[in-house]
Amino acid sequence: MRHVIHIIAVIICSLAVCSCTDEPPAAEPRLVVEGWIDSDGYPVVILTSTAIPSQDGGDLMDNMIRWGKVSISDGTETVILTGGPDSQYFPPYTYRTYRMQGRVGKTYTIEAEYAGMKCHASSTLLPPPAIDSITLHPIEDNPPFYAATLYMTSTGEGCYRLFTRVLNSETRHYPALMGTFRTGAAGERVSIPVFRGKHATDTVKFAPQFLPGEVVDVMVCHIDPAAYDFWTDYDNTVTFGGGMFSGTPDGLRSNITGGYGLWSARGVTRRTLRVPPAP
Repeated sequence: MRHVIHIIAVIICSLAVCSCTDEPPAAEPRLVVEGWIDSDGYPVVILTSTAIPSQDGGDLMDNMIRWGKVSISDGTETVILTGGPDSQYFPPYTYRTYRMQGRVGKTYTIEAEYAGMKCHASSTLLPPPAIDSITLHPIEDNPPFYAATLYMTSTGEGCYRLFTRVLNSETRHYPALMGTFRTGAAGERVSIPVFRGKHATDTVKFAPQFLPGEVVDVMVCHIDPAAYDFWTDYDNTVTFGGGMFSGTPDGLRSNITGGYGLWSARGVTRRTLRVPPAP
């Protein structure tokens, strides 16, 4: 669904908490889906399982599924995605196809199966959002960081999710910290802070603002209510729940029947931020 705290890392790593007991409860593995299709792109799916790591450490790479079957239907045509190594993501393996492109108004249904496990989900692709502007200003009491703010004029009630990617240093878009929001009545002026995404592998203190000289691709996604619920729970877990090691997959609402995670069709608008270089 990044990426950051990666969606799959959030879900699978939270299961690792269970392995701290002397006798972790037996649990049947289930599929975990992180997948999307954008209005300006093609479907991308990461498929893993919820098998609990062993007490002697285990490896999250063991949860990566390389030989699954993933298909997507738009109601008229069904295509099977091809799996392959992909260093842009973690786990580094994705399922893709260029035979189906995201179109506004269409409902996309994903079906995934592996080793007797099956799951499915549907999502409708909504119109890309209209952005008025994104501004940058230096934070006077916290140099050299810059703060970013997104401005929109609401076209009616809707659900949205922010993603960011710092070019030349990040290989993918990550879910921006506290980047899930709603708009209200048409004509309402909306202002939302834009923070960078938090990585699961961060080894330094996280700073949500941006640094001089960075070039940031901001992606604003118009999402359906099910995706909004998932991302709201994700934000609460990351921001208030003590990080990715708290909670369980059941704590993240999901639109996946028979598994966990998120399948999301997204209307996407992008903007590029160029943070002024240091003097």
